[in-house]
This record gives sequence, structure tokens and C-alpha cells, in this order.
Amino acid sequence: MSDTAADPLTDAAFGRTPQRWPLPAAAGPRTRWLRAVAAGGQGHYAVACTELDALLRATRDPVLHSLAHSTRASFIRQLGGHTAARGWDGRAAAAAREARAAGFEHVNLDLIYGTPGETDDDWRATLAAAIEAGPDHISAYALIVEDGTRLAARIRRGELPAPDDDVAADRYLIADAMLGEAGYAWYEISNWARSPEARCRHNLLYWTGGDWWGVGPGAHSHVGGVRWWNVKHPAAYAARIAAGESPGHAREVLTAEDRAVERLMLQLRLATGHPLDEIRPEARPAVARALADGLLDPGPFRAGRAVLTLRGRLLADALIRDLA
Repeated sequence: MSDTAADPLTDAAFGRTPQRWPLPAAAGPRTRWLRAVAAGGQGHYAVACTELDALLRATRDPVLHSLAHSTRASFIRQLGGHTAARGWDGRAAAAAREARAAGFEHVNLDLIYGTPGETDDDWRATLAAAIEAGPDHISAYALIVEDGTRLAARIRRGELPAPDDDVAADRYLIADAMLGEAGYAWYEISNWARSPEARCRHNLLYWTGGDWWGVGPGAHSHVGGVRWWNVKHPAAYAARIAAGESPGHAREVLTAEDRAVERLMLQLRLATGHPLDEIRPEARPAVARALADGLLDPGPFRAGRAVLTLRGRLLADALIRDLA
């Protein structure tokens, strides 16, 4: 990102200064989006929406248009306007259709459920709009409230309810049912695709313990059991590159036990599951209980793999803790 305001605005939106105010001016469409995210995160919704309007006027980039519409819908939901947000969902979905029309072979939509005030019908309407847009991949994640955000402060003061695990489970069941009926198959707990080719190869590399080299501030890399990560601050990263120095911040060498635990944690989230013979012997009673409780699919189990049932997906974190 070449805009001169990108570094401080990235830090305000996603980095170490989420409460910075006032914000520096934006220098282009991308930094207008960053400024909107940073302003909205602090509750300055009027400023945020002004930046999004300016972004939409300044570019016809379908990716930035989709980001702008989705971001506006998120702000409206934070204020409790789930019905009003549906119109902006529709605009984001339209951007996905434009990407298809422009020749992109694979198109994904990311969805978040469990925001304060959201109802089952709100969530169904969001899913219907996403499916109608025709992407071949959809991700759906439960809301996580990050410390230091305006939303976290409002929940702490009791102005908004905290996310509810039981409600999130209901939303997940709705998503799985609607996406399954529309031809999407789950291949990772939070991800559905219409074909094997549509699955996210980038993320599958992480989930299957592959090797990758990350580029950019805060990027993580993994090669042959060695994991390292770059300095997080964009300015520090740029300064090191300009000086011909490594941007690496720290590294760790994974032990065989580390790699086994991570392999279990990640592969059990996949539809292909995890080999039973790789689970430590001490956890075998927990495996038997999981099978008896309907958390593991009996068919793959007989073939030597631990594969989560739908109920198992809802309780995956607890099961992974029992088996790791």
C-alpha cells in the first residue's frame, strides 16, 4: 500500500493504536477504508460513513466496493439496525456478482454471525443474500469481541449483550442447513465450498501443516518445523527492508510433540478428519466417549479416522482440549 497515511491508519484499524484519535487524513481509496474501520471501531460512525462514501465515489474497484458495503453493514449492526443492514449486505453481494462477471474463477464471501441484536431471521436473510450472489465458497464465523474496540466497551458497560454461545450454536446450525441445501459442503468447521476446486488452498496449507513463506508486516512463515514471524508495525517493517535487514521478529523450532498437537487441533476441524493412530494413548478413553456421545462419525471411525459429526463441530474446541 503506497499511500503515505497507510502505516498509522493500519495501526489504528488493526494494530497497536486502536484508540488513536484524531486520525490522520486518508490519501486514497484504500486508506479511506482503513480510516473508516479505525473511526467506526471507536464509535465515530458519522466520520466512518463519510469516508466510505468518499471511497465509493473515488474508485470502481469491486473489491473495495465490497469492503465498503460490508463495513457499513457491520457498523449498522453494531448500532442494532439488523434490518437496515440487509440492504448493504445486498450491495456487498452485488460486488461478488460483479467479480464473477469480471471473470474471477473463484469468489468467496465471509460472513459473521452473533452480533448484538441479531435474530434468526436476520441471519437467514444474510445467508440467503450470500447464496443468491453465487460465490463458490462461503466462510461463516461467530463474532469475537476484541479488547480495545468500541463494541467491547459498550458490552462491558452493559449497553449491549455479550455474544451467547448457545445462540452462536443455533446460528451455526442454520448456516450449515441452508448452505448444504444450496450445494455447499463443509470442508472445515467454518468453511463451505461448492466443489473441491473452490476450497481455499491458502488456508488448507495452514490446516494441513504445509510450508509457507509470509511476506509483510506481522506475517508468519513455516518451513520444515521452524516458524517465524515479522515485526508487526508497518513502519518498522519498511525501515528494515529499506536498510537491507531481515524483517523477522522472532522464531521457534517446533518439537515433535508441538507438531503432533497442532496437527490434531487443525486436522480435526477438517472434514477429512485426523488419523486415530496418531492420537496419544492417554486420550483413547476420551476418543471412546466422543464416539459414544455422537461427536465422531462412526463410518470414518471404523476406517481409522476421527471425523466430527455436526454435533461434534459445535463442541470441537472442548473435544480438542480432551484429546490434545
